[in-house]
This record gives sequence, structure tokens and C-alpha cells, in this order.
Amino acid sequence: LATERVLSARPNDWDVTLFVDPRDRNLKHANEPLNGRPALFGCPLHVYHRAFLEDQAEPFDLFLFHIEDHESSAFVVAASELWPGIVVLHDTTTRAVTLARFGHGTTGELLDAALQAAHGANAPKIGEWRARGWNTESLERRYLNSELSVGDEHVLVGGTAFCIDYLRAMGRTERLASMVFPVPEVSPNERDNRGRRSREDFGIPPQAAVVGFIGRNTIEHRHHTFLEAFAALSQEDEAKGPVYLLWLAADANEKAHHERLLEGFCESVPLPRERCIVAVSEGNDGAEIAACDLLVSLQFSLVRGIPRKCLEACSYGVPLVTLDVGSQAELPVASRVAIAPGSDEFFQLREALRLLLNDDAIRSQMGAAARAFAADAFSPAGSAADLQATFSRYASYLSSTIDKRRREFSSAEREHLQTRLRSRLEREKDPDEAMSEQMLGRLLSQAAADFGWGVTAKN
Repeated sequence: LATERVLSARPNDWDVTLFVDPRDRNLKHANEPLNGRPALFGCPLHVYHRAFLEDQAEPFDLFLFHIEDHESSAFVVAASELWPGIVVLHDTTTRAVTLARFGHGTTGELLDAALQAAHGANAPKIGEWRARGWNTESLERRYLNSELSVGDEHVLVGGTAFCIDYLRAMGRTERLASMVFPVPEVSPNERDNRGRRSREDFGIPPQAAVVGFIGRNTIEHRHHTFLEAFAALSQEDEAKGPVYLLWLAADANEKAHHERLLEGFCESVPLPRERCIVAVSEGNDGAEIAACDLLVSLQFSLVRGIPRKCLEACSYGVPLVTLDVGSQAELPVASRVAIAPGSDEFFQLREALRLLLNDDAIRSQMGAAARAFAADAFSPAGSAADLQATFSRYASYLSSTIDKRRREFSSAEREHLQTRLRSRLEREKDPDEAMSEQMLGRLLSQAAADFGWGVTAKN
């Protein structure tokens, strides 16, 4: 709904046609025809690239990509061959931009196995922080996010100043802009009402404490570290009342994965499975987050903006527990408890949970600071102003690029690119999340060179 918030903030500034993925949840809102055609938020609506592949959409000059971390990113980026435009990189890693189809957890498992095979007992594990200079930050910086593949005819818009600085460090020094991700302003009363309804839906008693957790794009071992800390705290505080876990998943597949992980964990640790709830977070009104007393987010990226769920938690006045790595370091100190990555993450997490669950005054103060931060820094009006400033700043460049495309882009060239794009879309209809052998081999070679590992495979 970020698009709606930006469009509604300055409705007279835009002449917009929307393209959405057929799986997009926003399609359920597309029920208001515009001149007899489907519309969304008052704008003409097409179901993604199929329309402009077949020349069914009205002609347009500029394409605004809002790339998020899911399969449709590949299709959108592929369309950059057809149109110049602005690429919004918020809430994405550059792996989505480079079309590298693997997740952090999968990457870690594959590299672990390959390093074990190559180096035996001397191989450092991805799950071990600072082992021979290796950690997940260096993994992402050196290997996953090595370059951006979007064309030179685009302006790159990052979600935060941290993101922009990192893009510059990667060598992208031209045509960079920043745009905040808009979140709605939510009053304390509204948060209480939505939270109460969500607790009823999940069967959580009103007096229970609720710890929210986001596990997307997180090395798998960190899930276990958090669950161990949560289980330890639950046992300590049993006399004070039940503590529930609300694990927010992005979709049904992720929910099933988390539920399997919980089933196995609860078999070996005295943690009541009925108090561990996995829910698909619809992302429409933040009702799930409103049910939480605090939110733990252990995902991070050097290029990602502050995770959207963290911003929504701020708008609801929900205190955060985050890693002090990457863009999340830009969250105000008064609104969060920061966890330093390392061998003592378990102890830090346990103490953070204990502090926020046992001290109502601190939790209230941090929630107020989070709400003020969201209202000041991430308003829809601010997002619209940032986008307008980007158009204004690069007006001359965008205009000349569009003119160049009109002169040089013959109908034959357009047809050729459409054919290539159509073929790519067909190939990537069900993208494989696993890393290819070629990619894995390249990463291993780079890691061996960077960290001085031997190259002799274990017999």
C-alpha cells in the first residue's frame, strides 16, 4: 500500500499507470473501474508485463520500478531493457536486482557443505561469526551484492542514507536519490483496538505477553538462537503469566517452513507449542504487529532499507529488538534494543526480551519514541516529496534519455527486446531459489582467495 500512500499525498502531481503481479494482494482492492477498465487507487491497472509485452497498455515514457524481495523482481528488472526509468531499491537486496535466485539461508547451507567437503575440519562455518574474518556481513558485501545489473539509463533510489552511502561505496556514484518508505500514522487507541482483535483471532489471552518475530532473509542459525532465548525467558517468567510467540511469515510457504522448524524445536526444548503461533502477515493494516508487545527483527542488509515491518512497528509504537548491523542502525536508539552480532547473541537476546517484557515504563517510552520517529521521518507526504524531488533533480537527464530512446528505439528493436523479455519470463516463471553450481564455485574461489583458505579437497 506504499504506492497508494504516495499517490494520495499529492494526487495532482502524477499521471500513473499501475502494473501489478497477478499474485499481488492489492488486486483484491481493484474493484473500481475507470472508464470501463480496471483501476487501482484511481489509476489504470494492468496485470504486469503481459500488457506492455503485447502493446495493450497506453504508451508511457518513464517506468518507475519498485523492487521488492520476491519473485516478481526478475520480471520487472527485465523490463528495464524496454524503458528507462527510476529504480526504487527499498526493502530489497541487490540479489533481487542481479536476478541471483537464492536466499541467505540457502546460501549459508550450500556454502557450509561445500567448504566442509573442500577443507574438512579446517573449514569455517557461515553460522560462526568472525571465524577467520568471515561473517554474514562480509558474505553479503563481497559475494551476494557485488554489482548491480540495472542499466545506465536509470536513476537508483535507495530507502535510506545508509543505502545510498553503500551504493556509492559499490561504485555507483551517479544518479542516486533517497526516498523514505511511507507508513501510516496510528494512534494509541487504534493500535489497542487492532491488537485486541488480532489477539482474539489468534486465541491469545488478553493478559499474556506477546513477542513478535520476523525471520525473513536471516541465516537459519539465528532462528534457533532466538528460539533458545525465547524458551529460556518463557520458563523464567512462567509465574508472571504466559508469554506467546507470534512469528510473522511472508507467505504460506514460509509459514509452513517456520512451523516445521518450531515442531522440531519444541520436541527438544520445554517450550509449549500451543504458545508459538506462525501467521502470514498480510501487510495491509499491521494488525498482527499491533498484537505484539515488542518485535524482534534479526534480518539485515547493507543495501536494504529499514525493513518495512520494523517501520510499521514504529508507527504502532511497538519497541524493537534488532541487530546493530546495516540499515537498521539508522533506527533511533530510543526506540530499540540493539544486538551486536557475535557469539553472545543468545545472552543479549535473552536480556533484551527480559528488559522489555518486565519493565512497562521502558517499553512505553521506547514505543513513544518509535511512533514519533515514524511520524517524523516516514510519512506519505515525505515520500511524495522525495519522489518529486528526484524527478525534478534528474528532469533534464530523464528527458534527454527519453528523447534518445524515441529516436533510436525502432519498432524492430522493440519487437526484438519484447521477444527476449517474453522468453526470459517463460524461463523464470518458477525460479529456483537454490544457488547454481557455477555461482557456488565462484563464491568458493573468491572466499579461498580472500581468506587464505587451502584449495586441497578433503579425501
